[in-house]
Formats: sequence, structure tokens, C-alpha cells
Amino acid sequence: MTMKPMAPGTTPTSDLSSAIAVHKFVRVAGSDLRSKLTATGSLGDWENFSSSWANLGPDTYMADGGRYRRRRHAVFTAHDSGAITRAAHQPHYQSLDHNNLNGGVERWFEPVEPGIGSGDTCATLLKMCRETFSAIAPDARPWHIEMHQFRIEAKPGTAG
Repeated sequence: MTMKPMAPGTTPTSDLSSAIAVHKFVRVAGSDLRSKLTATGSLGDWENFSSSWANLGPDTYMADGGRYRRRRHAVFTAHDSGAITRAAHQPHYQSLDHNNLNGGVERWFEPVEPGIGSGDTCATLLKMCRETFSAIAPDARPWHIEMHQFRIEAKPGTAG
């Protein structure tokens, strides 16, 4: 199958897997993504999910000494059976090759709150992502999924 290069802008959600396979990333309009998510599962706890970004812990691993990022982290496994389960809390690690500022150390962030990680919205997001990426790499199992909630705070007179 030959895919015509897409113009810069947004990607239709009907073709996410193909677009990612070709371009390595996609940009999706929020309203289109919401439609795709509601077609995949429930967003019944959306308000709790979205408001959880107001309760993130400080990222104390910034090599530049900054305190402008707030985060939470969780790890999930998408099994061959289709089940997606939360793994034990663990650090996030990136080598210096991938992150020359903050890499090379295990970074322990506060865990994603249990109700958020087990809620409808998170389950729907994880399911949609598993379906999208499994279409690109159908033999890759199980999937190791790291979920990061983070916020970069920009304040007057402060780098962010």
C-alpha cells in the first residue's frame, strides 16, 4: 500500500495507525480525538481525569535545578489477552542518549492516583492506544506502557 504524504496539520483519526507508521507522529484535533475515544469506550469520569492535572507532584529531577515541572507516572501492561493491567510503581528511566539533560538516573515520580489510573477515561485512552499501535506492530506483545501526567508551569520571571 502506498500512502500519499499528508499535508502539515491534523490527521484524521480513521487513519492514525497508517499516519504514524509513515510520519512517526501525528497531530489530531481535540474534537476528532474525543470522537475516536468515545467510539472506543467510556469517558464517564472525564471531569475527574482532567482535573487530576491540578494535583501533580514536583519534578525534583531537573538537572538545571528548575522546579517548573509537575508530574505523576504509572506503568501498565497490555497483555496478549487484551487485558490492560497496572504494574507496580516503578521509576521512569531514559538513557543520556535519549535525554541528555535529565537522563541516566532512575526518576521516581509520584504515582498516578489510583482512581485516575483505574478510571473509565484512562482505560479508554489505553485501549485506543493499544489498538492504534498494535496495528503498526501486530507481533509486539505484551506492550509496556508508561503513562506520564505532567505540567510545565510558566510564571513571570521564571523559566518554564
